Amino acid sequence: MKPVVVIIFVLIILNLQAQFTINTYTVNSANPYDILVGQGRNDGVNRIYLTTKAGKVQEWTWNGSNGWNMLNISTPTSLVTNKLIYITLGVVRNDGQKRLYFAQFNSNTKVYESSFVNNQWQTIEIGTETGNVGSLIIDDLVGDNIKKLYVSGISGVYEYKWNATADNFSRTFLGKGGDYGSEGPCVIADVRGTGSKNMYLCGSTLSEMKRNTVDYIVSPILQPDDYTEMVVAGAGRNDSKNRLFLANSSGRFEYSWMNDSWQRTDLSNSGKGRTAINIAAIHADGIKRIYMSQPAGNLTEYTWSNSAQSYSSRQVVDAVSGATSLIASGNARNDNVIRMYVPAFSKNKLYEITSNAPLNTHLVTLKDVNQIIKLNSTLIQSSLSFQLFDKALVSIYDITGRCMYRKMVNEGNHQIESMCWSFGVYNLNIQHSRMAFTYKIIKQ
Repeated sequence: MKPVVVIIFVLIILNLQAQFTINTYTVNSANPYDILVGQGRNDGVNRIYLTTKAGKVQEWTWNGSNGWNMLNISTPTSLVTNKLIYITLGVVRNDGQKRLYFAQFNSNTKVYESSFVNNQWQTIEIGTETGNVGSLIIDDLVGDNIKKLYVSGISGVYEYKWNATADNFSRTFLGKGGDYGSEGPCVIADVRGTGSKNMYLCGSTLSEMKRNTVDYIVSPILQPDDYTEMVVAGAGRNDSKNRLFLANSSGRFEYSWMNDSWQRTDLSNSGKGRTAINIAAIHADGIKRIYMSQPAGNLTEYTWSNSAQSYSSRQVVDAVSGATSLIASGNARNDNVIRMYVPAFSKNKLYEITSNAPLNTHLVTLKDVNQIIKLNSTLIQSSLSFQLFDKALVSIYDITGRCMYRKMVNEGNHQIESMCWSFGVYNLNIQHSRMAFTYKIIKQ
């Protein structure tokens, strides 16, 4: 076991709009790149996992007032001077155990699996790719409820499937998009709303890879030479519909499958080129927003407005060197607050971004929420009735983020008229004693 290093808090940055608090930590390995938040040890504790171009995989564990404990996960000596770029976490052997998977960005790329066994990390090589790896995804593209590892890069897209009988991984070629399988992080999602997942590849163009009975068909969505280097999918408009979000040499865009064709919505034409993208709900209103970095170093938050039918934007912080590093969000401190984490590639820093009115997941459980509020029902018609056991700020938002109601309410029984509300889903947000939690309520 390698020694544990305590990472000391370095700096707090308040952005100009006072909407976020940014903690800055030093990464003791050159050029941090990919990052995720998850339970790599299968012990119920969330941690940060970070790769560096210098060939390190780091595990960061929050230790309360003592800050972050950092552990360098054992990796092959061949990685020390090679580019270690992409990392993912999940169950691929279908035994219920999560493992880390990471790969190099090199001409002779190795793919590795790390497992936490007997109180230590064990790393093995599971495959070799002939070109740079641009993306690692754990998902089920086939629809057989068996998770696989999808490795895409210059040489194409390959499926790694665990064979328990042979005690190894099979490797199957699936296809290529444009000149490449993927030059950067791609995504697997049901964007067409058919119930079936497709894979979206980026590189010289943005392509869609669909399963056709026994093989795959790859077709372009954008024209060649758009140079899309990352694509993500999610309900960025908070309407339960997955859309594609990407950036290329022309700007930042959303693509929706509507009426049998792709429809483009512009987020911005100023943030061109290499961009990291994340979709997350980090504010107390529970609304998902789009976060994109840009080569100049700014990190921008985009929020969909249903009334304006467009995205508004604001700068999160101008200190993030986001030209090549990726973005993650999650409950890394295990305090039930969702934060965003952004490595600064050129500065060897890690930024932890917390909303000053954060989304807190702890009090969503019925047992804890009942200590503050008792709802008569989450299904409402003409009014919403509830009882508060202490003074709290009550806010209600529709799925576009528009505030329908906001008031500091004393303890007691209350009723909010909802006769004029449209049918659909709303977020009931309660802020109490500097904590915030959110209910989903439905007008029917």
